Amino acid sequence: MNYEDYQRALGINKHNLDSELEVQAVFQEQISERLTKAERLAADRKQTLAQVEARLTQNYKADEPKANKEIIEGQVIRDRDYKDAWLDYQDALQEQSKWQRLLESWRQRGFSLKTLADLHGAQYFALDSTQRSITTRSIRYREESKPTSSRVKVQ
Repeated sequence: MNYEDYQRALGINKHNLDSELEVQAVFQEQISERLTKAERLAADRKQTLAQVEARLTQNYKADEPKANKEIIEGQVIRDRDYKDAWLDYQDALQEQSKWQRLLESWRQRGFSLKTLADLHGAQYFALDSTQRSITTRSIRYREESKPTSSRVKVQ
């Protein structure tokens, strides 16, 4: 599954909580694995960026020994290799952030499932108990509003 598939699966069918609970653990584990890979990639790209920066700094210092630190830093950040490494690192951070947000959404979904399961256990969604309650009240009302012979007023 890809990111969009996990996003689409976030919705909860309150009438099918047992399968929703089974899917929750499996998908959350899969998303955690994807997040771990994204974190590893971001760390690798950060290290690559640092290596490119160090190499370029060393090269510019060798080319211009009398150049000050600010000039060398300016040359480094304008270099094509540095820009490419920086963009790769930013892409990796964005991917990591995306999977992190998705994992948090799935964690929140787990709390929502628990709440829905609690409501289901309390028969909040049970149509029969609601219907019985309404029927009982309407029967009681009809019986109370009927005139009875025992209620005859004596004057």
